[in-house]
Amino acid sequence: MPCQIPYFLSIIMGLEPKILHINNFCHRAGGTEIYIDRVTRKLQELGYDVSLLFYVQTPSSTEVIDCPKIFLSGIDNSDEQGFVNSAIDILKKGKFDIAYIHNVFNFNLIEALGEIIPVIKFVHDHRFYCPGGAKYLSLFKRGCRLRYNPLRCFFMAYLTKCAMRHPQKLIERITHCSNSLSRKNLFDEFIVFSHAMGNNLKQNGIGDKNITVTNHFPHYIPSAVSKKDRSMLLYAGRISREKGVDYLLDAVAGLEIDYKLIIAGDGYYLPEIKKKASRLGVLNRIELKGWLKENELNDYYDRAAVLVFPSLWPEPFGMAGIEAMAHGTPVVAFNTGAVSEWLIDRETGFLVKPGDVLKMRERIELLLRNEKLAHDMGIAGRDLAEKQFSIEKHIKDLTIATSEAIKRYHVWTGN
Repeated sequence: MPCQIPYFLSIIMGLEPKILHINNFCHRAGGTEIYIDRVTRKLQELGYDVSLLFYVQTPSSTEVIDCPKIFLSGIDNSDEQGFVNSAIDILKKGKFDIAYIHNVFNFNLIEALGEIIPVIKFVHDHRFYCPGGAKYLSLFKRGCRLRYNPLRCFFMAYLTKCAMRHPQKLIERITHCSNSLSRKNLFDEFIVFSHAMGNNLKQNGIGDKNITVTNHFPHYIPSAVSKKDRSMLLYAGRISREKGVDYLLDAVAGLEIDYKLIIAGDGYYLPEIKKKASRLGVLNRIELKGWLKENELNDYYDRAAVLVFPSLWPEPFGMAGIEAMAHGTPVVAFNTGAVSEWLIDRETGFLVKPGDVLKMRERIELLLRNEKLAHDMGIAGRDLAEKQFSIEKHIKDLTIATSEAIKRYHVWTGN
């Protein structure tokens, strides 16, 4: 085994810990990968040595996370001990001090990791404790407030359409959640991005002392607010049933003011959205942009008069909201999950009761008609993003949590 500097000596020498992210993807496939990329760049600026271990091949012509990368196919398969051993050999050779686990649920690997270094679990969404992954009851079009229970979740999948109903796949998902929660002690710390997510973990038996709640952060905060296109509404995100884009169409269909709606995103529910837009007679007012590069999306955040955030599921955070606020754009959103942790009602935008299309329409139209109100809310949102949702604040919380996890690990193991 390679010689590794004892932790107490690394503290004396002022060395930063060597970090290994472990995730399914290394390309910017979604919010998790965008987060890994952004936080890695900042940590590297501060002198940290950061790498990424991943197991899904990268599609051609896609943006990849900017750090040293290690590809190891099969680390998602808990039954293949050979892959676990290969991963451990890589980790030992790399002399990493801590592992950041993202969208990987191979508990044989995580257990093996914990025998040599501390492990922090980043909980980006609800898959850790929800078989459906969204805590969303599709039949009733509302979030689920119940804690995980395997038998209840099995029947709820059929009664409320909250998870896949193929028996074998559903049992696999339930087994996955049971394994996650029964083996929660394999993790030295949990990182979440909202108090709502922290409460979900606590509801499912994870102790408060092992949870660090830290802020998400926008890509960047412009030095000044750009001139807005007073007719432009923006939606940015995944197009799936729980994201509520169909409710957004119902809201804009009744607007009595000129508007255009930019939809930046994609997903399995897009064909249904196109059909609904056609039925409502608003298809000619909608521009479907698909997934945009960061600089392209930032241009829309700059120019949009209002960002509409119609999510129906318990949002783990809601990155599009603070991205828009950082650009001085007010937000109208359904009040679900963590949304109220970043959107201050009547100050940086409007919170609306989930599913209340008429109130959402009223709030959107108010901001389109009242330029001063929209401007003032946009400035207030930008100020809030700058003060409470900076990357510097996040990195401070993250490095403290990392340091504490390493200290506890070495006290427990005696290394």
